[in-house]
Amino acid sequence: MTNTPHREQRGVALLTAVMVTAFAATIIAGLMVAQNLSIHRATNMRSADAAWWYLIGLEEWAATILRRDAQDSAYDGLDELWAMPIDFLPVDEGVLSGRIVDLNGRFNLNSLAGASLPNTLPQFQRLLAAIPELADTNVVALGEQIADWIDEDAEPRPQGAEDEVYLALEPPRRAANQPLVSVTELRLMPEMTPEIYTALEPHVAAYPAELGILPINVNSATPPVLQSLSAELTGADIESLLAVREQGSWETIDKFNAEPALAARAIEIDIDVKSTLFQAEGTAQIDGVRMQMTSILHRGADGRARVLAHSRSPL
Repeated sequence: MTNTPHREQRGVALLTAVMVTAFAATIIAGLMVAQNLSIHRATNMRSADAAWWYLIGLEEWAATILRRDAQDSAYDGLDELWAMPIDFLPVDEGVLSGRIVDLNGRFNLNSLAGASLPNTLPQFQRLLAAIPELADTNVVALGEQIADWIDEDAEPRPQGAEDEVYLALEPPRRAANQPLVSVTELRLMPEMTPEIYTALEPHVAAYPAELGILPINVNSATPPVLQSLSAELTGADIESLLAVREQGSWETIDKFNAEPALAARAIEIDIDVKSTLFQAEGTAQIDGVRMQMTSILHRGADGRARVLAHSRSPL
């Protein structure tokens, strides 16, 4: 005679055992996933910390090489050691790269306000006109919008923009009415497009306001910045100057002014062959974690370079 209740009890017990085993396996799998995530997160945090300190090391290297350059050289030029980029530097579990950029070779956007505007706005317009990609740009509107962004008043210039323009944008915002902290603020302006920004960014900087307006270093100025120095300079003049500069930097302003390409040309902007403001750009790739840092360094009369600011974003 078949014992049906006994068979049913055995079936229930077997099913229960299978369910418990499956449940336990699910819990174990979940714990293993959580553990792997924790290990991965901890590894990333360790790699990020290592990357950050490597970048701080690059910043210290930049300050050191700029100090030594001030001791060894009476001018600053692109043929010197500080201007040579580090494209590939192996380190433990990764690689570093970096470079130093001379900000005295760029146009200071914060000069587009205040008493300097009558001289600097025409220079900025010449700079824009000298960049081939910006041939169709409304140079007057862009210059006046930057000036309105920086100045303290709320009165727009004829082609400028103040709060009433920015509040109508999406998303709405207000004009800063203070000096630019970062060149990236240009992206907030109505006339600015990604194409204009990409073409303009290599030629401009936003100096800390307390430094005032620094002279343009003719040894490191980009070609459009060189051409912006005078309304009388032509593209052919700039090609001639660049050909000379490729043979070696100008050691004095007198030697620069003696170039045949500058004959009878009136340089309207303060220029020099030395620099005081630099930007150090570094990238660290450590065990799959990639980190960037941008630092602004000011070199004083004693030759020492101090960090004014650093950021994981462009400045």
